[in-house]
Parts: sequence; structure tokens; C-alpha cells
Amino acid sequence: MEIKEWNEYTQEEKFQLLNHWFHYYGKSIYTLEELEKFQKLIEKNNTKIFEMAIISYINREDPSFLLKTIRKNRTEEILEQFHQKSKEIKSKYPDEYEGMVKAFIKEVVGTYNHRSPDIPLSEGELLRQLQELTKSKGYLTAKNVNQIFNECLFKEEELQDGKPTKDFSFAIGVATAVVFNTERLNEHKSEINNMINELYGIETGTTFTNLCIKKDGSQWTDLHRTMDRLMVLGFATGLLEIPCNIPREEWANTFENGLPIVVKNEENIATPVVGISKEDYDKVTKK
Repeated sequence: MEIKEWNEYTQEEKFQLLNHWFHYYGKSIYTLEELEKFQKLIEKNNTKIFEMAIISYINREDPSFLLKTIRKNRTEEILEQFHQKSKEIKSKYPDEYEGMVKAFIKEVVGTYNHRSPDIPLSEGELLRQLQELTKSKGYLTAKNVNQIFNECLFKEEELQDGKPTKDFSFAIGVATAVVFNTERLNEHKSEINNMINELYGIETGTTFTNLCIKKDGSQWTDLHRTMDRLMVLGFATGLLEIPCNIPREEWANTFENGLPIVVKNEENIATPVVGISKEDYDKVTKK
């Protein structure tokens, strides 16, 4: 690839150079999902990514900090901060900034054209990053919540005339009323507990609207439906409860916007879920 002014490169060339910068100069391991998120950022706004790369070059930093913002779902905020910082530097020191831009492009294009093997991480650093990656990733994801939710539902062959043929557990959320298979709730209870443990403020109580936030500050979903699914899984297993056991019909008069506060029930972690007999299905669901 030729050394040119940044605005002379095509969109594809900009994508290739920024992708090369992220991988080649980065000192952190990342997942395929995280790489795809970065590549979507380039496609959406390569100018701000380029400005971030220039500032990092000036400060002699590698792209690892960008990976951290991706993991915390703060990229839009951080990119805007770097955009403002870039404008400030260009305004105060235009010649120096332009010199850094040219030096950056020359170096990145040079390593892109003549790539040497990546410098391997030490065994200790690799292990540390793998542990950090596993910790930051956690188990609470929209995919896991939806998968366990669906697995705990009754299968078609377990229904007769639309009614369960085995013990069931009934739970109502904000917009979800569900009949779960009690046996499979018990099979997945430890996983449900692990997901709930990752929620921000769940030990002391948190509002429904904050159920999308993890303890590390990241957002694991942006869909109320998925948050509702995790909540009803918590209700059905006894791992979540409403303070003072305020009934569903009183939420609208008790909580702001009718959205409840939920709290972790630590006493029920090791307690098996006791289902309702199939003979009581009509009685329970008609309440």
C-alpha cells in the first residue's frame, strides 16, 4: 500500500490499515466477537478511530485501551472524548499534529506492507490476560439467558391439551408470564445463580431498568424482554424476590413506572425448586 494523505485512501484501505493497527500494535488478546465490534466501529466512523489512533501514537500508547472501552460498552463516549482532544491539539499545534499524522501513516503503512512476525507474549502475561478475559466476559450474556429460558420451558411432547404433564413453576415478570418445567429449572439453577450474581447492586436491590448492567459497569443487553426473562428465571427459582413481597398487581402503585425493585435471595441458593402439581395448573394460571 502506498503512503498517502489519510483522505486519499479508499474506505477499504482505511479499514485495512486501522484493522492492522488494532491487531499488530495491540498488546492484548481479544475474542472474535470483540474484533467484530471493532471492525463495525471502523465501518461506522473510521475518522474518529483514526483520531484515536493518532492521539495514542502521540502518547506512545497501544490500542489496548480501546479494547477495554469495547468490553465496557463505552466506545461512543470515549471516541467523542478523543475527537474533542484531537480538535484541541490541531487547533493549538497544527504543524506538530500534522507531522505526527504523517509519521503515523508512514509507520503503519510500512508495517502493513512488510509485516514481521508478532512478538509473542510471555507465558505469564498470556495466562494473566486469559484470566482477565474470562473474568470480564463472565457468564451473563443475552445468549445464555435466552438459551436457558427456552430450555426451561415445556417441550411440545410434555404438554397434553396445552397443559403440562409434569410439575411446573409459574412466574410473572414485567411483560412475561411463564410456565417452566420445574425439573429443568433445578438442572439450570446454578447457572441462573451465576448470571444473577453478575448483576450490579443485586445484593442490596436494584431497579428493573438497571438489570441490564453488570458489576463491572458493562451492559450485557439492551432489550427489556431479555432482562424480563432473567428476572422471571430468578423468581421461578427463588433466587430473586421483590422487597416485602409486594404482589404483581400492586407494582403500578408502588414502583416508579410500575417497574419493580428486585433483590437476590441468598437463602434459596441451595434450596431445590419445589414445583406445582400438574393437577393444579388451571387453578394457578387462572389467578
